Amino acid sequence: ASAPNLSMLLRRSMADAGVATQAAKRAHGRARPFMVMGSQTCSPQDEAYLRTDGSYPSGHAAIGWMLALVLVELAPDRENALLARGFDFGESRVVCRVHWESDVEAGRLVASATYARLQADPAFRAQAALAAGELRALRAAARGVSSGG
Repeated sequence: ASAPNLSMLLRRSMADAGVATQAAKRAHGRARPFMVMGSQTCSPQDEAYLRTDGSYPSGHAAIGWMLALVLVELAPDRENALLARGFDFGESRVVCRVHWESDVEAGRLVASATYARLQADPAFRAQAALAAGELRALRAAARGVSSGG
């Protein structure tokens, strides 16, 4: 509630990254590792759905990387931690046997291309500027200082 532009920017970025992987998923229809290896995932309750959704490229890796890129723009002082977390999010998909490493790498590539395209979108740029202001204010409040505008 205290950062509506930040929330909207992150939701929009997640949606853009996820949607950007859908055509390739349908075109490739790649079987997931747990299906090929006859193993189980970290989330067995999702396996029925995962069997019907292509593995390549990873939508989750795209979303995780996209969020990392957006947050680095807003909080460059946290770049290393944010990029590491975005990277690890994708790697968790490999560990859990729902994606191949190449799926995750392709997801990151899709996210990077989508993020680059969003840089030319005036609505995205405007919302990113508003979100940056909200984040600065939230971080200043957490430190107990005035954000100074």
